[in-house]
This record gives sequence, C-alpha cells and structure tokens, in this order.
Amino acid sequence: MKKKIIMYGIGNQNKFSYYIFEKSQKSFETLAKLFCKLLGSSWDIYTEEHHGRNTSKKIFVKNLIDKHDTTYTASGKNRLDLFYGKNKMFISIHCPEKKRIEINEALRKITKMPKPKKI
Repeated sequence: MKKKIIMYGIGNQNKFSYYIFEKSQKSFETLAKLFCKLLGSSWDIYTEEHHGRNTSKKIFVKNLIDKHDTTYTASGKNRLDLFYGKNKMFISIHCPEKKRIEINEALRKITKMPKPKKI
C-alpha cells in the first residue's frame, strides 16, 4: 500500500470546496495528477518553455511560499485556486456538487487526516 498524503482540513461553502494539505513534493505531484484526471485541469508540475526554447524544469513546491495560482479546466467551467503557505497548501475547487463528491471519494483513498492535538 502506498503511503497516503496528509490532509489537515476539508470544508464546503456554497459552490466550492476547500482543502488543506501537507506541503510536500509528493502531495504536490499526487494532487496535480488527481485533479488533471478528474477535472481535466492544467495544474503543471513543470515550468513553461521560455522564449521558444524547451527549458522546462520541475517545480519544487518548497520554493513556493505565499504564492497563489489559478488553473481552469479545458471547458472553462471548473476552477482550482492553489495557495502555497510555508508549511501547507490550500486548495479551493469551484465546480458542480456532483464533481466535488467524486473528488472527495478519490481523496478519501489517497489521504489521511491526523488526529487533532489536545490543548
């Protein structure tokens, strides 16, 4: 069994859902693949070409701090907002409820939530 990625929180507000994940390269790449598969999003894990040269390089999530990215699906109907903090990634998904339920089911298989610490 593959090691699961850590999800710290999940929520739902009107027409979008939001998630809080550990900020690790494994989480970054796993979630990019998942959302590309389920939503057809263009969440890239490689930089784009520059000046017509193929200079794409792998993006390392540890270098993304206090950054926000938005990616749309090919249809333009669904949107992902990605917020990178120092230690966590925050993701909000704007799509129909049926699709969000499908995403939650897929996430249930690949994530685990730590037990809250007592104060």
